[in-house]
Amino acid sequence: MRKIIVSGHCQTQAMAGALGAIFPEDRFTGVPVPFELDSAPEAAAEADLWLTMTVDRAHKALAARLNPRLAIMKFPAIMFRGFHPDICYAGSASTGEPSPLRYDSAIAAWCYNRGVDAADAARLFRWEVFASLGYLSDWEPAAQSQKWYFTHSDFPEDFDRFFVRAMDCGPFMHTINHPKTSAINVLARIIAQRLGADGPALARELPLEGTPPEDVWPVYPAVAAVLGMPDLGYRWKVGETACEGLGSYLEFAYRSYEGQGLRPGDLHFKPEFCAKPFFDRVLTEALAAGALPAPLLERGRSSPAPRACLQAAA
Repeated sequence: MRKIIVSGHCQTQAMAGALGAIFPEDRFTGVPVPFELDSAPEAAAEADLWLTMTVDRAHKALAARLNPRLAIMKFPAIMFRGFHPDICYAGSASTGEPSPLRYDSAIAAWCYNRGVDAADAARLFRWEVFASLGYLSDWEPAAQSQKWYFTHSDFPEDFDRFFVRAMDCGPFMHTINHPKTSAINVLARIIAQRLGADGPALARELPLEGTPPEDVWPVYPAVAAVLGMPDLGYRWKVGETACEGLGSYLEFAYRSYEGQGLRPGDLHFKPEFCAKPFFDRVLTEALAAGALPAPLLERGRSSPAPRACLQAAA
């Protein structure tokens, strides 16, 4: 029986569960944060392998101190924003306190920060605005970014195989850094092959999607149309709150900012693209124009199809 530690932050338990289903004779122990390996000293001392999403000199030194014979294998993070280009992180510029929302809509946060009411903010969630912000051409950069995680892991040649199989399962992310179980299972099978799994082992049934994470972000209808995916509408899950429709989400986000005492003008954004001049210019001009959304049939493709981007990322 091999004893294997898995460290992959929020992806740890799903990965350990999938690998445990493929190798039921082995023991997989989850230690989500790599720097907390010493929180499980007995498991570390007995382990044969440390599967970790993050490894640097400090991690290697920690592993060597706890178990000099511990082998280390770095697997890639699944971090993909191609389905959710509007997600950002926001917080108070004056206090440094993070937003009450774990994930923020860049457009919604920008509007709140400039005193735009929620009804007017909703007018910005349309094809032309998304295209001007780069949301409809974000797929290829997102694919390149995901490939980077493979290139800088012990699985540099496996990006194409992962990406094709993950895409076969449809939109494989709940948010930009929370993959669905289907994507984790795809990566788990790739890792399992490296660990010696044969055909019958790889064919074993893996865990299905369990309880959704605290946050589930929609694939915006315009983004879904560009990617050739079904339009499932604007539906958010934010903690215990379900927001059915764009208006419902915007009202909830505004109430959340107000409830934390965040004042318009005090929000700062990460990624910082939300603070760049072009973001201000696009949204300011769109609000002033007040144009209606273009009919769906008149909208052209603004982004390559997913498989075309896979080739571009190669």
